[in-house]
Amino acid sequence: RDYWARGYHDGCMEHLVRLLSQPQDHPGRMHLIRFRDYWNDSVNVMQLDELTDPRDWPLDGECMQPRQLLNTLRLAEKQAVEGEDMHFSYLDDVAEGPIGEDKLQLQVLRSRHRILDVARRLKNCASMYSRQVEGGEYVLVALVDSNGKPHALAGWEPGRPGVWAHRPVLSLNRPAAAETLSRFDTFLPRLRAAEKDGVFTRRGQTQ
Repeated sequence: RDYWARGYHDGCMEHLVRLLSQPQDHPGRMHLIRFRDYWNDSVNVMQLDELTDPRDWPLDGECMQPRQLLNTLRLAEKQAVEGEDMHFSYLDDVAEGPIGEDKLQLQVLRSRHRILDVARRLKNCASMYSRQVEGGEYVLVALVDSNGKPHALAGWEPGRPGVWAHRPVLSLNRPAAAETLSRFDTFLPRLRAAEKDGVFTRRGQTQ
């Protein structure tokens, strides 16, 4: 209830609800409850999405101090992603967005190294979604300038009707302004159309 009362960003609440809906022995859920005072914070709560995937969960991670756990998870993901690059060719059918008057453009992140690059520049955990993107289960869309510098990022799951799985955020997972949210929303029809054509059910990719 404390989280709801604070009126946190919808994306944070979604990850909170997802964690609390897991079985009681889910390590992320156990950690959240054990360290609820740490996570019940307007800055720390923005990183809750890093606890939802237990595949790289360290031994006894649910008992680690939050910062130690986050550093451990990020290192494991970095080591997994920083190998050979992989181009996700099934995303090639999704056209980029138009270039705006501000010279910014919405683009799909189509490779492991590009996802890692954007995650580093925006100082967030986007690299943790690389395997989901590789499997056709997730799509990352960034608002970038003519030099490729990212200014905002959002995540979308195939099958979600007209909403972002992770709403657009700026660096450090700060919520994007309403104008930026509207701009990202104009990109959703491209993703839905591509999914309808079977793009996200194919697994073809090249190194």
